[in-house]
Amino acid sequence: MNTLAGIADRVAREWTGVLATFARPPLSSIPPPYRRAIVTYLARRGKRLRPVLFVIGYEGYTTSPAPNRYRSAVALEFLHDFILIHDDIVDRSHTRRGGPAMHVRFDAELARHPAARFTGRDAAMIVGDMLYAIGLNLFLSVRERPERKARAMDSLTRAAVFTACGELKELLDTLAPAEQATAEGLAQTAEWKTAYYSFVCPLVTGATLAGADDAEIATLRRYALAMGLAFQIRDDIVDVTAGDTALDDLREGRLTLPLWYALHHSAGRDRALLKSLLAGGRAHSNRSLARARHIILLSGGCAYAAGEMMRQAARGRRLLNALHMARPWRRLLAEYTAELTALPAMAARPSTRPAPVPDAGGGTRRRARRARAAQDGGNHGTP
Repeated sequence: MNTLAGIADRVAREWTGVLATFARPPLSSIPPPYRRAIVTYLARRGKRLRPVLFVIGYEGYTTSPAPNRYRSAVALEFLHDFILIHDDIVDRSHTRRGGPAMHVRFDAELARHPAARFTGRDAAMIVGDMLYAIGLNLFLSVRERPERKARAMDSLTRAAVFTACGELKELLDTLAPAEQATAEGLAQTAEWKTAYYSFVCPLVTGATLAGADDAEIATLRRYALAMGLAFQIRDDIVDVTAGDTALDDLREGRLTLPLWYALHHSAGRDRALLKSLLAGGRAHSNRSLARARHIILLSGGCAYAAGEMMRQAARGRRLLNALHMARPWRRLLAEYTAELTALPAMAARPSTRPAPVPDAGGGTRRRARRARAAQDGGNHGTP
């Protein structure tokens, strides 16, 4: 009988096998210090949630599992790392999962070559592109029907476009004052940047590869969007509540839902501090970051976000019950997504009724509720 632990173990073994290809041409031609930097980066521990969701999406709709399906599953992890490498360059992040970002690893090697005509960022961009190509090659290795592979590849590449649009939107949104941001705008960024490639892409691509029909794919997509949003909001909350080792969003001046809420429920020096964090461009002291965390918590920002997260998760559970996925796999999906969206005990809990928050045009959360209602009945396209 399949279990989450069993799936994760098979994904890990497949991942290890794929990493061994770096010892063979043409990847073995990369000079050892830089090849080790790449393999070390790829070998670090992570959730590997996308391959697991892909397997569940595929197995839940197939009656004859195809060979190499786990190689296709780990392809999504290569695409994930491609995105992370580029994301860290854009965000000027120095760490990733407790270790150096890829461009930082390369900069450390290049320090021995002061006359180098390129930087760690330059090399990391190329590595990211390499991982994208490896991922596509791995994905196509599954021995499924050609027409299903073609449809699944379309789903995969369209998800990449959604993700790029989300990344670009997040950048361009910083050109306007943070006060003009709306809950709807933040939700759209989270959908495109996180929900599509972390939840919609693996589940929909897996189900498409297995031959699920269009109506089922549409319901699965809506489920994945809801759970993907809940997952992103959870991360936003944990970044504030997880202790001094977190606060990455605050350090990078990224506008998240808890911070957005706090911005609309603070005044004077508190509001000025939050605005200065969002303005970016300079390092902030640990004291100012701790003060910002206190402001967000005191404003109810994390409680408000937790309420939104729980509403999305509840919506997802309703949609899950409408799926025709094989029952054992549907149970696994429910178990896994509940685990991914569970708040740690240290995180804030939602208040019974968060106060309405005006957006830039003077509206309230009524617009957000209308948007969610339209989303429940709308068609997001096939990512």
